[in-house]
Parts: sequence; structure tokens; C-alpha cells
Amino acid sequence: MDLARTNELFDRVRKLEKQIGFLIDRFNIIENKIQQHGWQITALQPKEIEDMRR
Repeated sequence: MDLARTNELFDRVRKLEKQIGFLIDRFNIIENKIQQHGWQITALQPKEIEDMRR
């Protein structure tokens, strides 16, 4: 792999890291707002999702 391609890939990785960081920040803000209302975020298991659809 040549140097230009390597640098291009590193640039893309850095951009993705920034985007992921932004998404994590947004999620944390949303999570804090939800907790202010006394609610809680929980991960649903596949079976629970199926039960909700019925």
C-alpha cells in the first residue's frame, strides 16, 4: 500500500472517530434528558421486541 493511500485511510478513520464521538455526545445528552424525567434506557432482548409487536 502506498503512502498516499495510507494517509487517505487514516484521514477517513479520523473523520469516523469524530463522527462516532459526536454521536456518543448526542446520545449522552439524550440519555441525561431521559433520566431527568425519571425514565431509564434499557436494551430490549429480541423476544421482548417480538412480544411488543403482537
